[in-house]
Amino acid sequence: MGRVQAEIEIAKKWGFKIENFFGDCGGTFDYKDEEFRIINQKSDPFFIKKYGENWWKRFEKEVESLLKEK
Repeated sequence: MGRVQAEIEIAKKWGFKIENFFGDCGGTFDYKDEEFRIINQKSDPFFIKKYGENWWKRFEKEVESLLKEK
């Protein structure tokens, strides 16, 4: 859960909201994978325009740095 909290904190710092969904091991929520894939495809151009092509790598780097601090 520490990583999830770090992602939420960094997203807030960057000015957007991140949502996580936790399913189960039985695959009951597989339909959510497709739903999130569609949402991500729609939002990716916005993030690339606002934060640049490598935005996700930079975001992940900040998350990792925050986790090391804690």
